[in-house]
Amino acid sequence: MNNTRFKGKIIRASGSVIDVAFSAEMASLPPIRSALETFDAAEKRLVLEVVQHLADGAVRTLALGPAPRLQRGAEVSVLGDSLAI
Repeated sequence: MNNTRFKGKIIRASGSVIDVAFSAEMASLPPIRSALETFDAAEKRLVLEVVQHLADGAVRTLALGPAPRLQRGAEVSVLGDSLAI
C-alpha cells in the first residue's frame, strides 16, 4: 500500500506524542504501526509511528526522535509501510 499522496495535519504535539488529523476523503486511517513523516520548523525530517486510532479521522503517534520544534498545522505524509528495523 503506497499512501504517500495522503496528507494529514498535526493537531496536537505534546513531547513525543503527536496527534494527526486526516481529511474525510481518506478512505481509512493508516494502520497501527504505520510510518508517517513530517518536518519540524528547521526542516528536519521526523518519522512518526501510529499507535492508536482516535475519533473524527485522527491518529495518535509517537515521534521516533526528538520533536521539540513541531507545530500544530504542520503537514504529515503517510509513507505506506510498517516500521521495520
